[in-house]
Amino acid sequence: MLEGTCHQVDVTKPETMEALVAVTPSFSNVSCPDALVPVDYHCQPAWETPSFYCRQHIITLCVGPSVQTYQTTAEKGYQQAICTSGTFGIYPAEQSRIVGWNQRAEFIDLYLTPEIIAHYVDPSLAFKRYELIPQFGVDDALIYHLGLALKKQVEQDICNVFYIESAMTMLIEHLLRYYSTQQKLICVAGYKLASVKLNRVIDYIMLI
Repeated sequence: MLEGTCHQVDVTKPETMEALVAVTPSFSNVSCPDALVPVDYHCQPAWETPSFYCRQHIITLCVGPSVQTYQTTAEKGYQQAICTSGTFGIYPAEQSRIVGWNQRAEFIDLYLTPEIIAHYVDPSLAFKRYELIPQFGVDDALIYHLGLALKKQVEQDICNVFYIESAMTMLIEHLLRYYSTQQKLICVAGYKLASVKLNRVIDYIMLI
């Protein structure tokens, strides 16, 4: 149930995230002020979160063995899914939920602010409100490989800024195109890559 206190999570304040999981992430860069994309990598025992909402959008990628997962939201009520390696979920900002899993779970959380995504929305259509559509246990190979690529890059002491920005551009454009309420708001004028460079990045990502 979602009644009672709803815990507010803000990735810029890592202490607010401690109540959500049983153990600290195996890797996290959320406390780094210059992080291009905040990432948490989790290996968690069976757990159920308190009721919470996040100031940022959360993109969760299952990267371990299959696990029975469930969530409760005001909009959809109780849902459950078998999350396998390669499936993902979208937990939009400011939407409350409870999430749980019945055995050890291995997953990556990527955090995207509404402001970052707004840079990719056509400003001439800004009067239209966009919203990411919640997803739970969905297969999408591109999002999965983009997430792995971003995690790999941010773990490195010297990361490739161009590569991270390119992967972020593809991830956000893909989310807006296929998982948002306004799928024609994408603005790529300031971010568009030359087709040769774009194909190289995609080929590299799909090898991961």
